Amino acid sequence: METKEQARQIGEFFRRAFRRAGKVLSFLTFSAADERLRPRRILCVSVEKGAAGAALGGGFLSRVKIVKSGRFETGGNGYPGPSELVRAAKSVLGASGSGAPSGSGAIVALGGMEAALVIPSEWVIRRNAEFPSAVRHDIANAVSYDLDRLVPFDADRMLYDWRVIGEGGGKLTLQVSAVRLDKVKPFMDLLGENGIPVSRIIHAVEDPALGRKIRAAGQSPSAAACGVFEALRFNAGPNLMSNGRREKTKVPVAGSALLVLLLLAVLSYRIITPLKVEAGKIDAMDRQISLERKKVGGVESVMRQIGVVNGEINTVKGFETDRSAALLAIKELTAVIPKSAWLTRLRFSGESVRIEGYAASASGLIPRLEKSGYFKKAEFASPTLRDAKTKSDHFVIKVQRADGGDPSGDGRPLPGQGKAKR
Repeated sequence: METKEQARQIGEFFRRAFRRAGKVLSFLTFSAADERLRPRRILCVSVEKGAAGAALGGGFLSRVKIVKSGRFETGGNGYPGPSELVRAAKSVLGASGSGAPSGSGAIVALGGMEAALVIPSEWVIRRNAEFPSAVRHDIANAVSYDLDRLVPFDADRMLYDWRVIGEGGGKLTLQVSAVRLDKVKPFMDLLGENGIPVSRIIHAVEDPALGRKIRAAGQSPSAAACGVFEALRFNAGPNLMSNGRREKTKVPVAGSALLVLLLLAVLSYRIITPLKVEAGKIDAMDRQISLERKKVGGVESVMRQIGVVNGEINTVKGFETDRSAALLAIKELTAVIPKSAWLTRLRFSGESVRIEGYAASASGLIPRLEKSGYFKKAEFASPTLRDAKTKSDHFVIKVQRADGGDPSGDGRPLPGQGKAKR
């Protein structure tokens, strides 16, 4: 089950991606001759309860303006007749300076304007229906085929249109709107006879956002005014006179191909040029690094030579320091040790001095060495042995130099140095 769910999610992801790609492609292939890209003017006449409405407006792209509108009461709660609708249209056209239409020659009389009939929502039958997403490319035929199950009267006795209201889960949800032909035909015929041929039938829909937009334009949100905004917006609502058909515009292949190539060239330039600039900067930095590396190599060689020379100097100083320390220690021992004692071996190790020799009384040497200002921490390093032949003690004493084993050689008298001179 999880595998099926994952496969469904992946399929849905790719379908959404293809739809978005299709929208981008449709934008790139949008015809410059599309009527939505030219200024348009429209006259909307509305059938309302107890009144006939009319509004004259124009628009370009997303900007819509109401030039003139009016609502003419007919009395009672019934709907007006076709003649009352014609009088409302003539009143608005005459007040706008367009001239009241009469007779034939509708296009000339309307000055190139369209005419739309706005009918009450009570006259319209609306049904929601679900279709497979596969019918997206031919929705008109799919709706026409299933129209008899959606609308309770024959197709030749009605006008209808559809719009997509949702899509997901492999389903396409449509709203089909239809009106009986005998309801609207008298209005269409009489308006046409008076030079106002109707090309669009819109059913009134309550839309608070549209009402706010009309009020912002300084007009009352009448049914006719709403019809003007509905007909002139970029994605116009259902037109019941279309019977579900959509005009297929020819894709301008040459212009679209040229536009795509131009966009690709611009993108390539915007992408490749910064890369070349950065590559040039990197090459210059590499050359600079190579030059600096050579300089650093020479400095490192000099530093290594300096290190070798400093090592030799420290070695020589160490020899001199050790030699001076040894001489001073021997000199101090000569002053401290009594004449009845003699030394056989001296061993220097850092701060320590190992003294080996013979004395009449080895134990008396420890206090002498500790009283010396040059030595400290005197102690026997091994047991004392009595030599029968010489009648003396063989001793091994370990002491530490009080100067830390680092004679400075700067001429300052060291502890015990004056005593050694005496």
